[in-house]
Amino acid sequence: MTMELPELEEGLLDEAALRTLCEEILAHTELDQVLAKGPSGGHTPNKGWDLGEALEALIGAQVRGIQLRYRYQGKAWFDTILRSPDGYRVVRMHQS
Repeated sequence: MTMELPELEEGLLDEAALRTLCEEILAHTELDQVLAKGPSGGHTPNKGWDLGEALEALIGAQVRGIQLRYRYQGKAWFDTILRSPDGYRVVRMHQS
């Protein structure tokens, strides 16, 4: 039995483009959950993140990454955003 994996889209953004992406997600989606990834890769214990504070924690290097879970046009999406030496790596996955 083979398991079909969701298709991924990825890209590298600078800080300005990342801020624009987050503004667009807030304006055009139904944001369900924001998770922050701690230094060891696990999620941080704070379950009450809003997008603004998670974004500032990521840019300020207080967290390694954030994950945004949202709905757009009736479909569920996950965006994982990780700090990298060249900017911010965004991996987008459609959830079925």
